[in-house]
Order: sequence, then C-alpha cells, then structure tokens
Amino acid sequence: MTSPHTRFGTMLAELSSPNAAVLFARAGFDFLIVDGEHGPFNRETVAGIIAGAPAVVDVYVRVPGVERTAITAFLDMGAAGIVVPMVSTVEEAQQVAAYSKYGPVGRRGVSTVRAHTGYGVQNLNDYQSAANAATRTYVQIETLAGLEAADKIAAVDGIDGLILGPSDLRADASFQGVDPDVVADEAIGRVASAAAAAGKESGVIATSPSFLGAGARAGMTFFGVGSELHFVLRGAGSLLTDVKAACQTG
Repeated sequence: MTSPHTRFGTMLAELSSPNAAVLFARAGFDFLIVDGEHGPFNRETVAGIIAGAPAVVDVYVRVPGVERTAITAFLDMGAAGIVVPMVSTVEEAQQVAAYSKYGPVGRRGVSTVRAHTGYGVQNLNDYQSAANAATRTYVQIETLAGLEAADKIAAVDGIDGLILGPSDLRADASFQGVDPDVVADEAIGRVASAAAAAGKESGVIATSPSFLGAGARAGMTFFGVGSELHFVLRGAGSLLTDVKAACQTG
C-alpha cells in the first residue's frame, strides 16, 4: 500500500512544449522533472514549461550539476525545486543547500522581481522563510561513494530528499568491479533508511515497475516513472503492432 504522501511523476527528456505539464496532469501525474542534465532544453524553454504548468503539477528541474548559476536561474523561474545529479559527498550536498536555500539555511542569491515571487514581495524575510520551506532540494545518489555517504548527505540542513539513480549507480558499480544488480537492489533500502533517519523524503527514478515497487515497500514516496520517450516508444510500438495485426486479419 502506498503512503498518502506518495507522488508519481516522470522525466521530460526532450518534449519542449509549454503545455507538457498540462498533458501529464491530464494523465494523472503529480510532478515533472525537466532534464537539464541530459536533455536539450535552453532556459527560455524551461521557463515556458514552468509557467504553463497547472497548479496540480509540480515542475522540478534536474540541473547539470552542483552549479550555482543554474540552480539560481531555475528556482527564480518558479520551479518547485531542483534535482541535482551525482552528489557523492557531504561537501557537495552542503553546496547544493547553500545555492538553493536563502539565509540563514543557505546563500541563495536574491532577485525578487522574478517569476518565483509573482514579480514582487511584500516582506522579504517572510518570503524567504516561506520559499525555503516550499522549494524542494533533492540530490541524487548515483555513485558508490554517494551511497556510502547517504546518511551524512541526508542529514545536511537544506537537503529535502534523496533520489536514487539506479542506472548511474549500476554503471559506477560495474566500473569498480562490483555486482551492479546487487548494489542497486541494496541501495533501495539504504537510501530510504538514510532519508528516514534524517526526517527527509526519499525516492527513485526508474522504468521497472518491480524496482519502483521495491522502493515503495522500503518507504520511498517520490517516484519518477521513466520519461515521455519511454511512453512514446512503448505506446507507439504497441499501437503499431495492433494495427498491423488488424490489417492482416481484417
């Protein structure tokens, strides 16, 4: 049974329409992650996707890395939060928190006449406190080093959740001569436990229903289900197969 706080979303890998969030809201998703790590998106495109999102869908942006300017820009566009890949050390997590949270938690740059404020604030201190609470800062655990440091990373003030990235974790394990499937399977419980111990959220981005289900059983509540490319390929292939079969027998 899923928690009442469980959310399901997907990655936007290449779809750049400002109506993307409307489409996935119709399908029942709770959030989108615009892939600024691997995807082709420029900042203007991302701003359009964020602005076009209905209130029922949160739009997060996966930034290229621990980069202050990218984190600042996407949050100022009004993103509901950021996802930072390949965070492997406490020091990296502390940098992420510093860039994404206002003081006293962090050192996020202040520019108030922007989309994230509705182009103005009445009281800056009140706004910054509210933004720190509302804006989600997620870090991805995608390396063996990150997995080993998961407890300490989760404990960093300003980090709101740990997101397991099994594909890169498997790749790192293989590179280091460790069984990738064993590592990925064990990582589910380790990441969930590390986050829970710190009172933080945990989740996973994957395409396998069984892997996502294992995350739910471990206590994870944030599930990134593949990407729109997976849906197009699977749906298009299935429909084409059905049409070909109908045309052969019709």
